[in-house]
Amino acid sequence: MDLKDVDTDKYDLVYKHGRKWGYVERPPCTPEEIAQWAPLHVELIRTHMFIIAQAMEGFPVPSIMDIPREAIRSLVLKYGVVTLRGFKQDDDFETATERWGDVLQWPKGTFAAGNIFDIKTEAGTKLPAQTLEAMSFHYDGMFKKKTPESTELGDPPVFMFFHCVEANPPEDDPKHGNTIITDTRRLLSALPEATVERLQKISLTYRTSLFEYQDRVHTSPVVITHPMTGELALR
Repeated sequence: MDLKDVDTDKYDLVYKHGRKWGYVERPPCTPEEIAQWAPLHVELIRTHMFIIAQAMEGFPVPSIMDIPREAIRSLVLKYGVVTLRGFKQDDDFETATERWGDVLQWPKGTFAAGNIFDIKTEAGTKLPAQTLEAMSFHYDGMFKKKTPESTELGDPPVFMFFHCVEANPPEDDPKHGNTIITDTRRLLSALPEATVERLQKISLTYRTSLFEYQDRVHTSPVVITHPMTGELALR
């Protein structure tokens, strides 16, 4: 069977022993999950990787301020990424996120001191995130340590929120761009057990201006345990 013959909106590719094995029908969201969003007239749509919370047409436009705290947190922990579509655009984004958890500030003296990092082009910057260059794969929040003096990484924020001011242009538009997000829990679960065991023995070293003590070498394991779900994740 060729991949093009499979409806990937309905079926997921399953791996066994690190190799493609077959397809299984993607389970729908649970009745409990659907019920949490129903009062807002929001439909939950399963995609190939993640989930979309889509405001229904014909009803008042919902506010992100009205989303129940546990409704959004539980979906993110389960599916990795939740896309909110059709919600009000005039909500205070920072105030809304404070309802879902304590907001972590970017370190003082860095490129994004404060609660929000605006991803936009800046003249003379040395940061790829503020240029038109393509970003390499990375994980956000590596600057987060349990104490400023620590040289061990691996205490990033549990949740991160992205707000797209304008909808992504079509692919033929010169300004077209995408943010690629990977659920590394699923990635590791598809690998052979021996491969995961080898990765668990590897540590990485970092040196970046984001850290208060720039002269120190910081380390982080390649594979970590998710602090809330207990699943293995890749750094």
